[in-house]
Amino acid sequence: MQRGELGASFTRDAAVSSAGATVRLGDPLEDTTLEDTTLEDTTLEDTAAVMAGRRRAVILGLGVLAVLQAADVFATWALLAHDGAELNPVGRALIGSGGAIVVKFAIIGALLALVISRPVVRMSFVCGVWAVTGIYVAVVGMNLYSLHLVGALG
Repeated sequence: MQRGELGASFTRDAAVSSAGATVRLGDPLEDTTLEDTTLEDTTLEDTAAVMAGRRRAVILGLGVLAVLQAADVFATWALLAHDGAELNPVGRALIGSGGAIVVKFAIIGALLALVISRPVVRMSFVCGVWAVTGIYVAVVGMNLYSLHLVGALG
């Protein structure tokens, strides 16, 4: 490598030369190379497969989120029936008017329509959906624990 050239090499499975990006896949215990693939050889089908995988991940995440949202509403209704209180002021207003489940599913429907209509699904969007899903796992868990404490679960 000459002065001013950029280059990097990795000791195990991949190496990048300064002439072009090359990925070498091989056994980490041997120095032999099984396949060399340049980034310029990436096909449109590979990109489409990545986007399809991301789209499936978002759709699955939104499905899990929909189930958790419904469980959150039903658990909140059960807590309110046992003299509990909704701490979220927006949730309190929606639960009081009966529109909580409609609003929650409308938001999920809008996100689903956005994912289906867009050709590119960003990884940050996939991570965001699963982050919110993880938060709702905690919310539903806290609601179920609260139901347990008031004796509503049996």
